[in-house]
Amino acid sequence: MIRLEWGDRPWGQVHPTAGGLSAASRRGLFVPQVNSACVLLRITKRFRASLPDVYAWCTEFLDSDPELSRVRLRTRHVLRREGTLIEVEETGTMGFPFAARFLVRLRPPDGWEADARSNMGHTHNTYRLFSDTEGTRLEMTFDVRLTGPYRLFAPFARGFVLRRISQEWDDYVRAMESGR
Repeated sequence: MIRLEWGDRPWGQVHPTAGGLSAASRRGLFVPQVNSACVLLRITKRFRASLPDVYAWCTEFLDSDPELSRVRLRTRHVLRREGTLIEVEETGTMGFPFAARFLVRLRPPDGWEADARSNMGHTHNTYRLFSDTEGTRLEMTFDVRLTGPYRLFAPFARGFVLRRISQEWDDYVRAMESGR
């Protein structure tokens, strides 16, 4: 199990001048490390379904989600749901085995974002849905900060990670459109 320093703040927003909280706690879960290498990715996928249906499907977060695509994800455990916040633990492979804990913030009706920490580093992911003529377009941004020895792989990681995440989302699009 991964232990994260969530800080002693309650779920939700904390005013930056809140007494007794460290600067890192006030900034939230995603705090870029000085000793990290950035990999920034943007991916777009299209669903032949309405925006509300795509939003509902994509933000369901089930323990069985790894069955939809084995490209990256091996296990997912939803640890907590509180309003628009979902805490998830995942394991998988991205060139190397990883274990990550995500804090997902739903932004109804057309978006969500996820902050995560893993043995490989940190990530801040944003997901935005847009209606278009063929259904719904999903635009994703992944701001990955590789830390420790993994930062040495940053020059090679962009293409590899981009292909893996794109393949995984191709599987998700097929699964959603087939009714799974």
